[in-house]
Amino acid sequence: MKPSIRSLLAAWIEAEQPARIDRDAFAALKRAVAAGLPQGRRLSDRYLVDLLLATDLPVERSLGGIAVDLRGRLHTSRPDEALDALAELGREYEAAGAERRRDLRDAVLRAKDRLRPRLARPSADAEALERLWQGLLTWLENPLVFAPWLAAMRKAKARERLVN
Repeated sequence: MKPSIRSLLAAWIEAEQPARIDRDAFAALKRAVAAGLPQGRRLSDRYLVDLLLATDLPVERSLGGIAVDLRGRLHTSRPDEALDALAELGREYEAAGAERRRDLRDAVLRAKDRLRPRLARPSADAEALERLWQGLLTWLENPLVFAPWLAAMRKAKARERLVN
């Protein structure tokens, strides 16, 4: 059986046991994974970073890393829960210092980037995904107005359901 990128990454982490993934560690990881893949198989940096973000390893911001505690808090696969999570992140943003605010913003930007291709595909939950897209854009424009925006949007949607 051919090794997967995921299994090669796991083997490298187990062998090297890095404390964090910086540029040098990422380059070494990429070399090790590429060496284990069949000839001609492509290796995307973005996919490798996505796999790294599923681990508990800190990944340098310049590589696309986000704070470990923010990983998994914003699931675009569950739009309504993601909107609630954005409201929570907005409250956290309000109380945070500059570095933490940057971490929060990076997490929301990453969620936006992950959602963009899903919007282009036909989907049963297209309306919910579009609401989430608008929510992400609103949060990125001004995290402090997100919670009131969300409340107003949900109130309007409830009113619309009553009318129909």
